[in-house]
Amino acid sequence: MGRRTNTAKWLDTQKRWQINVQKDGQRRTFTCSTPGRNGQRECNRKADAWLDEGISGSVKVADLWQLYLKKCRDTQSRSSYLQIVSVGENYILPIMGRHKIEKVTEGVLQGIIDSAYKHGSYKVDYKQRRPQQLPLSRKTLLNIQAVLLAFIKWCRLQKTTSLRPEDVTIPEGARYRGKI
Repeated sequence: MGRRTNTAKWLDTQKRWQINVQKDGQRRTFTCSTPGRNGQRECNRKADAWLDEGISGSVKVADLWQLYLKKCRDTQSRSSYLQIVSVGENYILPIMGRHKIEKVTEGVLQGIIDSAYKHGSYKVDYKQRRPQQLPLSRKTLLNIQAVLLAFIKWCRLQKTTSLRPEDVTIPEGARYRGKI
């Protein structure tokens, strides 16, 4: 979360330290009556704790996805990065790109896996190699699940969600398929 840029000021008339901070459009004042630098440190510590607490879930998934891709571009190999981009464009963003991250639930994540199994890709591609009537293979669904769970974990580390998906499963009908 954002850090404060100011520090507590001593108010002689009220004999206390005071700092005003703002987070997500909400402004709060923190005070401490302990004199000296210890009081200033305590007041700043209270403000920092308030700024760091809580989850800011008002961000859209598509915006977070772009930040996640920047992180992946720096930390993943080129082939892994391209696979993550492909999964996002074809399966994740068409379904939950416009959702706010606070509205994403395990049910939404399971819906992405289920619709990928049933319908395949949502991205219209005239050069699609796989015939549309065949469902996706179990391995492809596992790859989609892995990207989804890694993205949600990254969002948790960014303090934009507290979701811990545990029950996102692959449909039982998904089978390992050979090459077509």
